[in-house]
Amino acid sequence: MTRLLIGALLLSSGCATTIRNVTAASLTEQGAYIAYWEGTCTFGCNAGDGKVRFCKLDPETNNLDCREQESLNVLLSRKAE
Repeated sequence: MTRLLIGALLLSSGCATTIRNVTAASLTEQGAYIAYWEGTCTFGCNAGDGKVRFCKLDPETNNLDCREQESLNVLLSRKAE
């Protein structure tokens, strides 16, 4: 009975996790384009959106600088209903 109550509480609480899955990557001399799917999952994944980031490595600091490609993300996102 306790397990049933805990399960019902978790279902009603709306706990969700954001999931990202890399779908493609392309390396260039300037950096890397990384395409991925991002969605919200609870006990199954809802429809998500495709997104693209451009990443460039700074050789002096060894840091990776990634920026969203907003113009591409608009094309890959689901249309509002």
